[in-house]
Amino acid sequence: MQLYMYSLTTKKLIIMNDEQNREYNAASTGVAVMDNHLADFSGDLALKAKKTEIENKLDDIDLAKVKQQASTQGATTSKGTIFKKMMTSSWIIARLLVAYGKQINNTNLVADMDKPRSSFVHTDFVNGKTLADKVFAAGGTHQVAALAAGFQLTALMVSGLGTLITDFVAAKDQPEAIKSDVQAAGILVATEIKELKVLVKDLFGDLMPPYAESNNTFYNAVNDGFQVNDAGVRHIAIRVAVNDSVVLVRLPKAVVTIDVAGENKVKNSSIRGISDFSQQDIAPGNYTVKIELTGYATQTIQNVKVVDGEMTTVNVVLVKI
Repeated sequence: MQLYMYSLTTKKLIIMNDEQNREYNAASTGVAVMDNHLADFSGDLALKAKKTEIENKLDDIDLAKVKQQASTQGATTSKGTIFKKMMTSSWIIARLLVAYGKQINNTNLVADMDKPRSSFVHTDFVNGKTLADKVFAAGGTHQVAALAAGFQLTALMVSGLGTLITDFVAAKDQPEAIKSDVQAAGILVATEIKELKVLVKDLFGDLMPPYAESNNTFYNAVNDGFQVNDAGVRHIAIRVAVNDSVVLVRLPKAVVTIDVAGENKVKNSSIRGISDFSQQDIAPGNYTVKIELTGYATQTIQNVKVVDGEMTTVNVVLVKI
């Protein structure tokens, strides 16, 4: 999805740059992964607090987007605010329905509700209303059973969403002079994205590394969730995750080389310890992957198979020398 920001030079709304968009999407995905692993850090108050900070920062960016959308559609700030509340409520209910659907093996319910956060908060009024209606209908159908199964999906939550949908439809589209709000929102987006990056950096600075040894599955899942994908990469052919052999933490700045028909494709591992190679770069076939990092023994992995339309994950453990 695309974000928008106001250009003080052209006095027009412009698409937010790719880097900012990818940072937002990665953080949204990472938070969703953590939601699916709440039991793994239920007693870690510091980690839970940092997760909440990241969620609040995402909400701040969402609010700026709503203000911009209200201006472009000639809607009142009030209608935009109702829309944000409606979509936030839809997102929360949808996540509960996904968890419930997985427990009862209702694949249709999961498929209908399991959408990224960006689908709820980065959408226009028409598509957002359609999605909210779908969540409201599913909530009405499954609320009682979901609550009985232990999922905190109350009747009040579902009826509250219904009220927000009604209020949104009833809100008048009366243009307001909110140009200053749009300008402020555009400037704020860039600042908020920078602060978001700092929060994510803090998350992996001190809070996540201990889980590399104590709960490596959780650690790797969160790392992968927060990975910022390269621009223009629609499908990943090979994902190389580089780890330390002793403490199992991810290692950034490792040089990953893949020999493709005599030409070396080279990428450094990210701060998440990941190197992604797109299917645009790597055609289906078998490849040799070499991983180098100063202070560690070089490792070469042969016969890494790439299949069209699928991502091959290579978990590499480097040994210090």
